[in-house]
Amino acid sequence: MIALLLIAKIALTVSLAVVAKSDAVSGVDQRVDLSGVYAQPAEAVGRELSFYVQFDGLQEEWNPFGTGFAAQSHLRARVWSDSQRLWDRFDFSNPRGEVFVRLGTRAARTLVGAQRYQRLLCVGKVRNLRCGRPWIDVTRVYVARHSVSEGSLLHVIRGAELHARKAYSMARDEYARAITTDLPKAVRQDLRGFIEACYSK
Repeated sequence: MIALLLIAKIALTVSLAVVAKSDAVSGVDQRVDLSGVYAQPAEAVGRELSFYVQFDGLQEEWNPFGTGFAAQSHLRARVWSDSQRLWDRFDFSNPRGEVFVRLGTRAARTLVGAQRYQRLLCVGKVRNLRCGRPWIDVTRVYVARHSVSEGSLLHVIRGAELHARKAYSMARDEYARAITTDLPKAVRQDLRGFIEACYSK
């Protein structure tokens, strides 16, 4: 009986968390890709937006000049946009953007606890546009259900290397090993496309 009550309590907690996340973004102006915000930043100024990012890391020391934020009050995080593919050398070397989160908030605690490559749903506003860049004040951060793990990323990179060497059967196996239920849908589709490309050779 106790076990059943515990299971029910856990299920209710998960259900409420999902509802809370849904409610939190329901009134947001628009769901966007971060790359689009950087491509046309003027259109996003002052609007509350939600967007997925892939976490790279926190910048421990940074110059606040021109950002509109202060190191004493905000965290600064490097992120890849959701459309960037981490196995692509150029994308990996060039995280698309940066977000700022006020210290002492739940969003800041989520960022501090985030792992590299972890996918996060952010809600925030482009507070200003300086030096041609949008400076985004994120007020809410949620850990996404699906992310690209380091293990999957390594399999895709190996697969790409084998593919380039025309070792198509081995490349196909690496791509297949990279596919897990934890991957975002778009990434799984990409990998299935790579596998089909190997079969066509």
